[in-house]
Amino acid sequence: MISRLIIIEKYMYLQRIFFDAIRLSKLELLHRYKRSFLGIWWALLNPVISVCVYYAIFSEIIRIEDFTKSEYLIYLVSGVLIMNFSIQTITGIAENFSLRVGVISRIKVNPYSLARGTLGASTFNFFMTLVPFFILVGFNLGFSPRILYLIPLICVMMFFLFGMGLALAILYALFDDVKAITRIVFSFLPFATPIFYKLDQLPINLQHWIAVSPFTNILTLFRWCIVTGK
Repeated sequence: MISRLIIIEKYMYLQRIFFDAIRLSKLELLHRYKRSFLGIWWALLNPVISVCVYYAIFSEIIRIEDFTKSEYLIYLVSGVLIMNFSIQTITGIAENFSLRVGVISRIKVNPYSLARGTLGASTFNFFMTLVPFFILVGFNLGFSPRILYLIPLICVMMFFLFGMGLALAILYALFDDVKAITRIVFSFLPFATPIFYKLDQLPINLQHWIAVSPFTNILTLFRWCIVTGK
């Protein structure tokens, strides 16, 4: 009887967290796009612009013999989507905390709720961009049973980005220079991750440094599930 009550209590607690995260995610999306003419469609337009720029520049400069042009486009889109989702989530959580640190210190607010709201909003945007990406993959490559591995992969990725965002939020609160440093690091991160090139195209000594990046490993697994899983 007691164990059953404990299970019910934990279930209600998780249910409360879930619906609270959904509510805060809605508020985050409304706040993020309330003054935007295109609104939430920026979630689709932003990666489209990035892909067009990368493809126009690197499709001719960087020759990947293993891929046709359509396969390279899918390879490129997958990298842009993962990178945008990662940067948007980490910086969003950190900046959300830094903007509301005064409110958190004055009133009783669960800081993790703010982070969950930002994570939920970024995940919603990510799922929106996955819809046209899946259509592109379906018409050009087809799908493999490996695509089912995306479910645990995205869950692990969300936990990782959640933790990275919280860690960066602490650094934001301690050091004012971290914001400027973060912008510089994240501006170079797409070039330090195999988005538009293959890892084996780099010199051996550089491959080791790029391969240890968690973003490289997440992107590699994502492509293994979709792009190279045929």
